[in-house]
Amino acid sequence: DRRQNIEQAIARLTADGEVKLIKSSSYYETSPVDYHDQPDFVNSVIEVESSLDPHSFLGRIKAIEQSVNPLRKITKGPRMIDLDILLYNDQVIESEELVVPHPALCRRKFVLVPLLEIAPDQQCPVDRRPYRQCLQALNDPSQKVELCHG
Repeated sequence: DRRQNIEQAIARLTADGEVKLIKSSSYYETSPVDYHDQPDFVNSVIEVESSLDPHSFLGRIKAIEQSVNPLRKITKGPRMIDLDILLYNDQVIESEELVVPHPALCRRKFVLVPLLEIAPDQQCPVDRRPYRQCLQALNDPSQKVELCHG
């Protein structure tokens, strides 16, 4: 159950109180990008508040992913859950382990649509461009994003 996988990941992320759920988008059924030979995904974006620094937060989400996807065989291939840090306040982070804002954010409808649902005026912290402009400029009909019903 793809929606249940997301809900369980959020529950694990917020279980100890160091991460608090603020907002969550609707669920969207989306076509795979990059590696196409797999079923559609269900995606959602959440906003959280956390006492964790960005690298500790990354460690937490990677631990959740690893526990759910212990033997992932194909990069970008089928998996039970995939968690990413899209933004971290207004910070710009470039390290070997973490790049924020997420480098593919403006190329992914499955990220932009739910992000703009919960943060319609969100701008890129690097160039202050509204993410709504990124979505409008993204003309890729292969990237299906539909509200998930049921």
